[in-house]
Amino acid sequence: MNTLCANMNYHIQKVTGRKYGINRGKPPTKLISGSGREYYYEKGILAIVVEVGTRNIPDYIQNMSESVNENIPALLHALSEAKSYGQTAPQRVSNFHIESFSSNSCSLKWDYDNNPNVYFKIYRNLNNKMSCNHSSLIATTCSTSFIDENLKSGTMYFYYVRAINKLSKTKSPFAPKVKIKTLLGEDEFSRTIFPHASDVGFVAEKSPEANHGHFGVQSLKVGVSQNRGISYGIMRFDLSSIPEDAIILEAKVSLYPLNRVSAKIEKYGEWSLSIIDQDSISNIRDFEQVHQAKHIKTIGGSIPSEKLTQGIWSHWDCNEFERKIIQSQLKRQNIILKLEGPTLLPIGRDSQVMVFDLGYGNAGGGLHYRPAIDIKYTVPSKEISIELQNSMTITPDDITQDSMACGFNKDDEKIYAYMSFDLSKLPNPDESVITDAWIEISNTSTVKKTMDIRYNVEFVDLEEFSYQDIRERERIEFIGYEVSSAELGKKKKHHFIFDHYSKLALEEKQQNGEEAKFVIHPTSVLSRDHLIKWSHKGKKAAKLMVKYIKRRKHPLPSVVNLQCKVENKLVKLTWDKIEDNDLVGYYVVRNRWHVPKNPFDGVKLYAGSDNYTFDNFGSTKMDKYFAVFTYDNVPNFSQGTEIEYKA
Repeated sequence: MNTLCANMNYHIQKVTGRKYGINRGKPPTKLISGSGREYYYEKGILAIVVEVGTRNIPDYIQNMSESVNENIPALLHALSEAKSYGQTAPQRVSNFHIESFSSNSCSLKWDYDNNPNVYFKIYRNLNNKMSCNHSSLIATTCSTSFIDENLKSGTMYFYYVRAINKLSKTKSPFAPKVKIKTLLGEDEFSRTIFPHASDVGFVAEKSPEANHGHFGVQSLKVGVSQNRGISYGIMRFDLSSIPEDAIILEAKVSLYPLNRVSAKIEKYGEWSLSIIDQDSISNIRDFEQVHQAKHIKTIGGSIPSEKLTQGIWSHWDCNEFERKIIQSQLKRQNIILKLEGPTLLPIGRDSQVMVFDLGYGNAGGGLHYRPAIDIKYTVPSKEISIELQNSMTITPDDITQDSMACGFNKDDEKIYAYMSFDLSKLPNPDESVITDAWIEISNTSTVKKTMDIRYNVEFVDLEEFSYQDIRERERIEFIGYEVSSAELGKKKKHHFIFDHYSKLALEEKQQNGEEAKFVIHPTSVLSRDHLIKWSHKGKKAAKLMVKYIKRRKHPLPSVVNLQCKVENKLVKLTWDKIEDNDLVGYYVVRNRWHVPKNPFDGVKLYAGSDNYTFDNFGSTKMDKYFAVFTYDNVPNFSQGTEIEYKA
């Protein structure tokens, strides 16, 4: 039903540009009384309520006519989908799941009875409750699997699939969606930071005494009303888990709009988020201080009232300049953000207030719906210089130790220069990542300008060092670009840069305790008798330069002995603790439809170091699946340990 609503939203937005919200679960009966929804539900008929206005008696010309016009195409779409739930529609796809994923790809699989008259359409969105149409369609296939490639690291993706009959074009209902957050890049870290309950709330102009009680319990009520006056949301995030010298690659702030009933004016006002100068405010619960606080920078784009969607996350994405400002706040180890909406009301109007979920308190939806700041970052690399370990000049007739020269002999046979480096100086490969590597080498001789000859550096795998072995060498990769004879005359020092594959090969050599071996050779077909000498002694001798960062590569072990039981009318999960100094905590996820295949494939219940948790917001009368993942400070997540709860 969420997908149907999202597709209706798409048609509404095409007409008026307005975005409607999609309620989380079943809306309160009192809000939709008279709509007939409850009557249809009693009959076992799926039904939804589409909001058509925010005032009891809206201005027909300005508001109501818009609502009528925008709802007609949405209603036509909904009616066209009705046959997807009929008896003649194809069967719904079952067991739609994520088989595997990496930092840039995802493998999807599902089950379906063999039917040559059926094919499948797969959709992908970057946010939840978004439309599934031509703009999000990524594949049409007859297979029951699909690999989605060229994805972005550390990014959330939502996938949907439905079956379609080739002859009738009738579509099945959508299978329950699956979602992933792709793995981080090899040099990346991430943090999702939530404010402490005492550090998030709202302050209102006309209730200074009550503002203290607005923190950690009540929802964020932001905007302006006759009763409260101006009200601001204020939140402080603890950044102490991020190194002070971190380089922020991406940052976004997310809030969950819970209720827009008090936003009564169509297309009026915008909600913006600003970084506050901490020196200009000492008490975040004091309205006057929040009101007068100095803004350092507004982040992301302001969201107008017609695009603040109840039940759909709102995001403020930071650009490079804004990320640098957040980076400057790392030394303070926290950041204060101020959320503000309109501050004046038109004549005759009494409220334009948007309500955002805190996740805390009786009105909160749980930990999953707390305000959050997501930061992806890396850290400055350290540089190490590795001296030349061994060098040779290898000709058809001889091998000369402690020498480096390449070219052609009088018989037009290639002469190879060989060099190797001892990698034992590099840090533990399981706890570090090579971010950059290059060979720095200088030539000590040149050739005539009339010669057009080029020289390559190859990363090779050699056991023996005869001329025949060199000719039949196993090539790992070329290092950097070739150097021409003309360049040798213009400059003496050259840098051969490792690509991604070469860096992985270098790490593998280090892991296996092997040397890194390279050969230099000419590539020209027009061979001529000549010899290029390369520096192999002293300060100008060839060097292997490596930049690296400290970062764990592999996840921790999975938890064992996961159990669930009902205790105090709540489902309680317990598991055995893992003894490991790199353990940061356990991440617990619930999914109503299938086993969570990754930490983001469901509703988050807990993240912390305890070895138990409760499903505080879940029913004990409903079947569901749980999974527990361990994580470190990157975070790398382990394989999930799964359990099914039977009501």
